[in-house]
Amino acid sequence: MRVLNLLQGSVLAKVPYYIGVRLGEGADGEIREMPSHPNKVMKFSIIYDLDYSKTTRDKYKELISLYSKIRKDNHSALVKLYEYGYVHMDERVTALGKQEYLIHYAVMEKLFKISEDESKIFHTILSHEDAVKIKNYCPEEVNEILFNLRRGLDFSEEEVKFFLKNLRNVSFHHNDIHVRNIMKTRLGSFKLIDFDRIK
Repeated sequence: MRVLNLLQGSVLAKVPYYIGVRLGEGADGEIREMPSHPNKVMKFSIIYDLDYSKTTRDKYKELISLYSKIRKDNHSALVKLYEYGYVHMDERVTALGKQEYLIHYAVMEKLFKISEDESKIFHTILSHEDAVKIKNYCPEEVNEILFNLRRGLDFSEEEVKFFLKNLRNVSFHHNDIHVRNIMKTRLGSFKLIDFDRIK
């Protein structure tokens, strides 16, 4: 989703950094390069008023509270979060009438795509909460799966196990665990990204 298409230049000027090219996008937002901070990226996310029990502002306050805890905990299984903030609130016209939306941003460490082989590994052993596919393998089962896959795929078994071990200790519920939300550092450590649907 190209969130910045909803922003005018004067509103975008409120963002405290110069924004570079788009690096990627998902259901809830888009990632932008930060030319003045090459080791960081900025994610613009959008919250829509979907007529649920919470207002758009309440949903944002709840998310910011979670972001604060994520930044404080600085968990090794999650992408490092440096800062976050409010950008803009407005309405758009839909087929059902006007809909309120709120745009916010988060500055995070820059990570890199995992390989095709690593994607296959995580597709095999991890849940996909969004598709309601729950995989709850114990460490012994994971070891057996990785042992069977190591002959045909190129991956660091140590890093995969370390990531899974750390992921079990995260005190948040990530509702969008899938291979597209796993990236890695320059040194090959895996991290979970995308906090828009975290609880």
